[in-house]
Amino acid sequence: MGRKDAGKDAHKDTLIGAGTVLDGTFDIEYDVRVDGVLRGERLATRQRLTVGPGGQVQAASIEVAEAFIDGRVDGLLRAQERVHLKAGARFKGVLQTPKLVIEEGALLEEAEVGKPDKAD
Repeated sequence: MGRKDAGKDAHKDTLIGAGTVLDGTFDIEYDVRVDGVLRGERLATRQRLTVGPGGQVQAASIEVAEAFIDGRVDGLLRAQERVHLKAGARFKGVLQTPKLVIEEGALLEEAEVGKPDKAD
């Protein structure tokens, strides 16, 4: 992901702050950082999803370019580029990505991991 002018669009990123709980369907253009709780049928962004240490994402379908997870994620996660599970990450569900980084301490609970289908 080329980010020549990352500072230029920084104000467009979406932050779900600690103490915030959102339910619904989310289609977001820019980066998303979740430090609160985000749950629903779908979360999609063409860019990066970051789940902070206290953050939780629970969705039937999560579609992103890349994900950096240090909190909890439950659902079907499809990343076009990569997923990075940090030491505090907890993942439960189906994970599809061409590149997966798992730090020591990350936990995959009842998880199924594979590459995305070519048809997607």
